[in-house]
Amino acid sequence: MKIRQYGLRLLGISALMVSGSLYAGQVSGMTTFTPGTTAYASEVNDNFTEHTNQINDNDTRITANATAIQNNTTAIANSGLIKYASLSASCPALVDVGTTYTKIATIGSYSKAADDTVLNVVFSGRIKATSTTGAGVIFELRVDDTATTVGRIRGIVKATEVGSSGVAATMEGFFTNLSAGSHTVSMWARSSSGSAIGTQYDPGCWQSDSVIIKEFK
Repeated sequence: MKIRQYGLRLLGISALMVSGSLYAGQVSGMTTFTPGTTAYASEVNDNFTEHTNQINDNDTRITANATAIQNNTTAIANSGLIKYASLSASCPALVDVGTTYTKIATIGSYSKAADDTVLNVVFSGRIKATSTTGAGVIFELRVDDTATTVGRIRGIVKATEVGSSGVAATMEGFFTNLSAGSHTVSMWARSSSGSAIGTQYDPGCWQSDSVIIKEFK
């Protein structure tokens, strides 16, 4: 009985050490009864107690896990992600551009949760120019009509790639020092030299292009 009680005490200590984890506890420290031998009430009661404790413990863990999933608290705490959104980038009008960046369209808006967070903005879709007199067309994703100050978020259609179908592009980057509140996301374009006719994203209006915004603490 002393060995069994010591094992149960160790089990209790272990349970306290992992009380913040969201996985099921395991039943241990059980007495195995042999046919034809005496089963003492204290040993049977110990087994029932161990089962009861683990069932209650698992119920607590399952409840905590369900709550964490519902509130997205587990993923948010681990990754620093506090908010996200998806914008549909669909079929704007064709825009002719020169060597200065010109707005193609405002894709949508995002409400930033806090002043001290960083936005990860990703465009996924197709970009195109009908024709160009230069070497190609440069597209740029912006927030509040302003380019990022952390690198650049751009995609290119080369002169050899112009046409109605466009090219597949993923444009991703970060925006910092934006206040909490509403901010717009827009696409801009310019010709590398000369001019370009008919710049656009989502050519053919397939409505498959999107902008994903993730806000990190």
